[in-house]
Amino acid sequence: MKILIIGMGGTGSCLMNALYTNELIIADGDTYEDANLTRQPHAVSGGNKADVMKEVFNKFNTITSHPAMLDGYEEFGELDVIISAVDSNEGRKAAKMLSNSHGCPLIIAQNQEWNPSAWLYLPSLEGSKYDPYMTYQLDNIEGQSEHVCEGLRPQKSERGQSGLANLAAAGHAVTILHSLLQEKWQNYVAESNSMPWPRYRKMKDL
Repeated sequence: MKILIIGMGGTGSCLMNALYTNELIIADGDTYEDANLTRQPHAVSGGNKADVMKEVFNKFNTITSHPAMLDGYEEFGELDVIISAVDSNEGRKAAKMLSNSHGCPLIIAQNQEWNPSAWLYLPSLEGSKYDPYMTYQLDNIEGQSEHVCEGLRPQKSERGQSGLANLAAAGHAVTILHSLLQEKWQNYVAESNSMPWPRYRKMKDL
């Protein structure tokens, strides 16, 4: 299976443990900062995130690093799936453009501050009620609804990404990927969330 993973931060690096034996292209133009060291065990301060992850996980020579930010116009050949683990509007827009141009499913994983989630986007469903970019404004991070009960909302001082939340977001992405590989009737897992309680929704539930 050939997978493009966009973003090698906390969530993207967690995905590597499950997926590194596949043919991977990992893309990130960012470098690690000291703040990353507390929740990303392979981080090397000052190192490019994609290059560092390639060096750590390239045990079977199946990983290609793309140490640059994507704009959506790149050509990666035939892809089976794209996973976006970025926290910017530009990155998510680029991921959708690449999904459309390569004709493959896109899994959008996020830990926007503290709420781990993942969604499935299929090019054939663009603009429909099944398009999470339309429903949840996934290319407008500032405008997203947080989908959480007020009583469960952490205090402002507690907000921020954590290693546990990154791992949970990666798990949500893998739940959707597993559904894509196993589901015969195309009733894929379309959403997987942690808050306000762990749940997933399949296409027929939307």
